[in-house]
Amino acid sequence: MGMGMGGGQGPSGHSYQWVENEMPEGLLMTYGEFLDEEGQAPVPIPEVYLMDENGTPKRYTKNMWYSLARVYEDRPVDASEPPVGTPGGRLWAQVYKEAAVKHNEVNAIFGRWQDALSNFWFEVGYPRIGPQLLEYNWERKSMRNPDGTIRWSRWEASLPDSFTITVPVVMHVKDKCRQTYGKKFFNAMKKFDNKGPGRAPFSFVTYEGGMYRPHTFYLAGETIQLWRDLWAGDRTQVQLRLFDPTGKEIVRAAQASGLQPELFTQMLHPPTIYYQPRYRLLLPPEDDRFNGGRLKLDGKEGWYFEFEFTLSRDELKALDDAKARLIVNGGPAQRMKYITPPGGGQQAGVGGAEMGMGGGMPGMGGEMGMGMPGAGPAMPGGPGPGGEGMGPM
Repeated sequence: MGMGMGGGQGPSGHSYQWVENEMPEGLLMTYGEFLDEEGQAPVPIPEVYLMDENGTPKRYTKNMWYSLARVYEDRPVDASEPPVGTPGGRLWAQVYKEAAVKHNEVNAIFGRWQDALSNFWFEVGYPRIGPQLLEYNWERKSMRNPDGTIRWSRWEASLPDSFTITVPVVMHVKDKCRQTYGKKFFNAMKKFDNKGPGRAPFSFVTYEGGMYRPHTFYLAGETIQLWRDLWAGDRTQVQLRLFDPTGKEIVRAAQASGLQPELFTQMLHPPTIYYQPRYRLLLPPEDDRFNGGRLKLDGKEGWYFEFEFTLSRDELKALDDAKARLIVNGGPAQRMKYITPPGGGQQAGVGGAEMGMGGGMPGMGGEMGMGMPGAGPAMPGGPGPGGEGMGPM
C-alpha cells in the first residue's frame, strides 16, 4: 500500500489519499517457494490465502507469509500432568529402573548375535550335473532316395531344454573366532548377571587356558527368549548365488544354516565331514572348489550343504562364479545391524529387513518409557522398523 496526495484536507491544508501500488516482482513468492527458501515447516494456512479463484497460487512477500504462518501455526495444548502419589512414585521409579536395565541387556545380547553371524566363512564346491535323459529321433537324419524310398544314416539325439545341477557348500567357523567368541560374550553380558525375580540361568562355555570352561549367568527372561528366537528355525540361512562372466546373477537359493542357541559349543566343536566317493561317478571330481583348488572334504570340520538349481541351456553355459553367505530374514550378514529382532517391531519380510526406533522391548509390549519417569514417548528395548532397507533374499 502506498500513500499519495488527494482526498480530504489535512491540518495544513494539504489533501491526502490512499492508493495501492504493486509490490516489486522480485519480492513476491508462492507459499511453496517461501517454504523452500526459508526452510520452514508448513502450517495449515487456509486455502483462500494460497489459491485464487482459478486455482493459481497466490504470491506474497516474505514478511506476509511469515505473518500468516504465525497466525495459523499449530499450537498444541499441553496435557496436564497426572498426580503422583508417594508409594506410586516409588513403584514407578522401580519399574522404570528395571525396564532401563532390561533395555540395555536385550540390546547387548542382540549385539552378540550380530557379532556371531560374522564369524563364518564359506567354500563352494564344483557343480555336478548328472546323466541327462536324451531323446533320439531317427527321422531327423532321413534322406530320400531317387527312387522315392527313405534311407536313414544314423540316430540323432535331442538335448533337454533345462538341466539340474548340484553345488556343494561348506560353512566354516573362522579360526580366531572359535575360541574367542565365548570370552567376548562373557565380557559383554557379565554386568547383567544377577539373581532375582524374572531372571533365569543361561549357560554357555568359553575357551581359556587351553580348557573349556562352563559358565552360567542369570539373565532376564526377555533376554533369554530373544536369544532363542534369533536362532530359532530357519531364521539364519545359508544363501548361494550363481553368476555369469559379467557378474550378473543367474539364480539364488537358501536353506537353514543349522545354527542353534547352543552356538557356543557348535563353534568350538563344528561337525566333521566324512567324504566317501567310492560309489560315485566323479565327472568332474566332486572334491574340487568352484574357482579352482581342492575342497579336501574328508575329515574337514564344518557344515555341509547341497544346493540344486534347474537352469536353461543358456544359463548353464553362462555359469562362471558362485558366492555363499549367511543371511537373516532376507538380508545379508554384512548388514545385520538392520535386522529386526522378534518382538522388537515389524518382522522383516523376504524383500528386506530394516532397523529403526520402533516396536518395543520383547515381552513388555513396547509401552515402557525409557526417559525420566512420567516423561513422553517410549524408547524401544530393541530395534524396530525404519532405517535402511536390504537386498532381496
